[in-house]
Amino acid sequence: MTPRISIPLVFLASAPAAGQVPDTAARLEAVRVTVTRDVARPALDLPYGVSRLTMDSARAATRRASLTEALLFVPGVSVSHRFNPTQDPRLAIRGFGARSAFGIRGVRVLRDGIPLTAADGQTPVDFLDLESLGSAEVVRGSAGALYGNSSGGVVDFRTTPPPEAGGRIRGSAWRWWAPARPGWPSP
Repeated sequence: MTPRISIPLVFLASAPAAGQVPDTAARLEAVRVTVTRDVARPALDLPYGVSRLTMDSARAATRRASLTEALLFVPGVSVSHRFNPTQDPRLAIRGFGARSAFGIRGVRVLRDGIPLTAADGQTPVDFLDLESLGSAEVVRGSAGALYGNSSGGVVDFRTTPPPEAGGRIRGSAWRWWAPARPGWPSP
């Protein structure tokens, strides 16, 4: 090989070595990611699919309905009930959970913010008392990750608050009245 060709080849072969970065590392600032569920905003202003429904609002019979009838008109939600008392109904949100043979998989179910979903992903809803429920919120799609490990979505059932305790006691002795209200001061 002539020296005329070999000198440019040496420079060409050493070009990747010259382009390497020195061993000093650049320090980057820490990145902090925070997520809020933003429950105070109206459902139409949220950037994800959510449906809020009350159990006794639109239909008179939904208060004592089954889970199938309670979530019947929620878009993207399919509840299949086989009327078999040994198997829970199958709940699917936008296709997640549709291939399970029975039960609820891939969808997280909460009651008053407490997860009912077991560690293996199965959610038994046969002990869910629909009579005590006041409202439900269905979060569809990947926005369910706001509530933890739920790629398909979240169904959050909220119970109705108990009525306030109260009463009146009224007594008299001749002309003197003594009204009183039992209870305790609220904080």
